[in-house]
Amino acid sequence: MLFSLIGCQSDDKEGVKVDAGIPVELKFETLKKGEGTNKAISATCYVLRNNQQWNDFKEIAKMFGPVSMEFDDTEVIVVFDNAKETTGYSIEIKSIVKVNGKLIVKVQKESPTSDEEIAVRLTQPYHGVTLRRTDLPVVVEEIAPL
Repeated sequence: MLFSLIGCQSDDKEGVKVDAGIPVELKFETLKKGEGTNKAISATCYVLRNNQQWNDFKEIAKMFGPVSMEFDDTEVIVVFDNAKETTGYSIEIKSIVKVNGKLIVKVQKESPTSDEEIAVRLTQPYHGVTLRRTDLPVVVEEIAPL
């Protein structure tokens, strides 16, 4: 069951429509974002499309607590960065674009600045969003900070 949660590719091809290569930016809402402090999990992307996947994910990523979701027309994408030894790091989903039968999730990572106060403790930046259900495979691309 854990294997079905990890990674950003979905084997479910139902609902894939030909889009003629024209990128369409999708709207999404932040579910939760921050610096997780639980045990470190792999830097990866989780695509959650049903209650079983959501509940299994919450067992792994304790920072999502008792949040419940309805998956009739919604899916959740959560991207984790590598574990860090200090505070001050972040990851943010900047855009989600549907193109060529897949979702391209563009993320931006930030490191602490030299004048930023940081604490020494294990953190793991993450950003989770909800969007209208697509059932498309997901690919994460990192974009450079501004």
